[in-house]
Amino acid sequence: MSEKTRNLRYALMAMLLFFCAAVQAQIVKGVVKDATGEAIIGATIQEKGTTNAAVTDFDGNFSIKMASTNHELTITYVGMVTQKVKPGNKRELTIVMEEDNAGLEELVVIGYTSKARKDLTGSVGSVSGAKLAAVPVTSAAVALQGKVSGVQVTTVDGQPGADVNIKVRGGTSVTQSNEPLYIVDGFQVANINDIPPSDIASIDILKDASLTAIYGAKGGNGVVVVTTKSAKAGKVQVGFNGRLSVSSLSRSMDLMNTYDFVDYQYDRAAANGTRSSWAKPFRGNFGNPKDLPLYRNEATNDWQDEVLGNNPLNYSANVTVGGGNESTRFNLSLTQSEDKGIIMGSGVRRTNINLKLNTKITKNLEFTYNPKITYRRDEG
Repeated sequence: MSEKTRNLRYALMAMLLFFCAAVQAQIVKGVVKDATGEAIIGATIQEKGTTNAAVTDFDGNFSIKMASTNHELTITYVGMVTQKVKPGNKRELTIVMEEDNAGLEELVVIGYTSKARKDLTGSVGSVSGAKLAAVPVTSAAVALQGKVSGVQVTTVDGQPGADVNIKVRGGTSVTQSNEPLYIVDGFQVANINDIPPSDIASIDILKDASLTAIYGAKGGNGVVVVTTKSAKAGKVQVGFNGRLSVSSLSRSMDLMNTYDFVDYQYDRAAANGTRSSWAKPFRGNFGNPKDLPLYRNEATNDWQDEVLGNNPLNYSANVTVGGGNESTRFNLSLTQSEDKGIIMGSGVRRTNINLKLNTKITKNLEFTYNPKITYRRDEG
């Protein structure tokens, strides 16, 4: 074989190898969205078996140069189910990711950490935020009524915004408080009466003594652990949740009219003694008993209609704004509510602001800022 033929063969082989490599190494583009069609910012796309990786931009778009389109692409994002796709002949991909909802049946907050429910030996009651938000009330404590077995939730009185008593283990003391210990996002609070149900991610009620040991003697009456909704990375989203209701008196009592009331007082006074003993006080209140027929023409006031005749319009409005990226996330919630009673002049107005800001300073250090503001105005 001549030198010229050999060089030509080598050139053809090099061109063939280059062509095969060009066929194998392809640029694949695509977009990553959530179930609602919103673009996901900061999702990671990696080619399996290589260090090849790309990150989605503000519009959810990505572009990755693959060693082989027959390789698998892994798409990951915090709070989303991991997706795996093989491009094949496709050069434009549309990836739809679903939320990874860790159910309450799997994970329970028991202190400074969480534990799988199957590993628990104590008694724990859990309520999801979705169930609480579905109840048309403005207080998380009231929304707990009837949700957890063995937990008694009662209101002090029927006034709007009245304090709520929660008993986890019943009445264990006669002279001391039977209230459980309330922990909201890791901090002890006096009560949870003014926390809007729409702000809550979950409530775990620890009944067993072994589970409350981490809190010491304060957890002797049980512990109510409240976890509010956390900030999530992604495109900024705005949510609204509203409620509107009308209150009215379902049933009123039948009352005596003016004549029947005076006649009743007359009979009662007569039954309590002789005429001389009852005539003076009776005459002082209603006049001469002989004038009883005059009360037939007197007007009658039904004080139920006067005092309980209110049909108030109650409302609750919640606006949530949240988003961010992998390093900084925020969630801001504003709730405005008003509950008026059927007794005229009674009611309560609440304004709640809850902010959660998470910033990842280093790989193992994270800063969380979580102020809560409550402004309450009581009437009556």
